Amino acid sequence: ARNGTTVVTGGSGGYPWPNASEWEVDPWRYYKRQCVSFVAWARYAYRDGAVMPYALGNAGEWDNKVPWDHNPSVGAIAVWDPGVQTAGSVGHVARVIAVHGGTIDVEEYNWRPLQYSQRFSVPVSGLKFIH
Repeated sequence: ARNGTTVVTGGSGGYPWPNASEWEVDPWRYYKRQCVSFVAWARYAYRDGAVMPYALGNAGEWDNKVPWDHNPSVGAIAVWDPGVQTAGSVGHVARVIAVHGGTIDVEEYNWRPLQYSQRFSVPVSGLKFIH
C-alpha cells in the first residue's frame, strides 16, 4: 500500500451509486464514483443533511474555496493537494473515520480506481482538513 498504510477495498460504504457510470453527475454536481462525490454524499448522510457547497471542482481545489485547518477530527474531510502523499494531479479528498495522533483512518472513493476503500494509519503530514 502507498505510504505504508493498510488499504481495504470492497463494498460501498453506503454510497448510493457504487455501480453508476463515472460520467454521471450526483446531486452536488460532482461525478459519481469519484472522491468528491463520495465526500459530498458522506457529509450529507452523516451530518444530518449538511451540504457541501456545490461544484467546488477537483479535490485539490477545495482548500482554495472553503475554510480549512491542520487539525484532523472524526467526520472532517481530509484534503490532499496535488502530489501530496502520492495523490494525483487533481488531488484527493476523503472522510476521516478515526484519529490517532499523527495518523488518521479514512474512507474514500477512487484512491483505487472507481472503488470504495478504507485506509488506515495515513500520515497527517501535509494534509488539510475541512470541518
